[in-house]
Amino acid sequence: MARPALEIADIFRDHGPAWRKANAGHVSLGQLKVMSAIESCRTAALGGHVMRCEDCLHTQIAYNSCRNRHCPKCQGSQALAWMKQRKSELLDVPYFHVVFTLPGRIAAIAYQNKAVVRTSAKGRNMRGAHIEIRRLAQENAADAALYRDIRLEALRANPEAFGSTFEIENALSLSWFFDRLGTSTVFGAFSNAGLVGIAGFEIQQGQKRAHKGTLWGMYVRPDARGTGVGRRLVEAVLDLACQRVELIQLAVVQDNEQARRLYASLGFLEYGLEKNALKQDGRCYDDVLMAKDLLGK
Repeated sequence: MARPALEIADIFRDHGPAWRKANAGHVSLGQLKVMSAIESCRTAALGGHVMRCEDCLHTQIAYNSCRNRHCPKCQGSQALAWMKQRKSELLDVPYFHVVFTLPGRIAAIAYQNKAVVRTSAKGRNMRGAHIEIRRLAQENAADAALYRDIRLEALRANPEAFGSTFEIENALSLSWFFDRLGTSTVFGAFSNAGLVGIAGFEIQQGQKRAHKGTLWGMYVRPDARGTGVGRRLVEAVLDLACQRVELIQLAVVQDNEQARRLYASLGFLEYGLEKNALKQDGRCYDDVLMAKDLLGK
């Protein structure tokens, strides 16, 4: 491949010394090392190999690469291959990218606390985002893929809260989740960021239990918690349950006080405690049993 007329390394070599002098004290050691690596990449500074044809004695020198992961010359082809792989994983749905500028007064603080700022920004963005609650549809192929992704995340993040396991459901094909949306009622909470929460509803089996329903599989992604997504999911389940059953029940891990407060605020009452309901990694968890009378008696 022909060498470009102008490379980042050329800019660094021509203007890097003056820029580093002007910004002394504001550039980290790691950033300086990256600049140095890019400037030296494939030059005599890193050594090289001499190749010569024994017939015509033509000689060619191949200088060594810096192998720095930030170097566009070294990592260019790998980056393109990685992007191609990631592109193949994208769903056929709209995506968006949010860009915003922080006030100058907190820019320095944000630079030193990137993880905290990102988490806070996501939460603020979620609180201002439009949330749509709808039933996940079997006829929508994208819904099955989104449901599988968030369901596996829930099982991995909070294994103590679910009767199933990540290992079991991760081994299931996408078609299994596709079929499940056809036989079960699963509500999803959608924001600009995609599917951020789920909650399921089912009518209990048997003639003598058909007057009761169960709220199951509730999970809200961390970035969407505290934004009202969980409440709206439960309200959607209750709206449907009022048309189908007389009583709705659920079980929640005793330690999950935030979820218990949410359910209580929506009219669920605690009526029992199942000791050692689930066992995860050698520890037993108790489930609080809750129910809501939908007849208003």
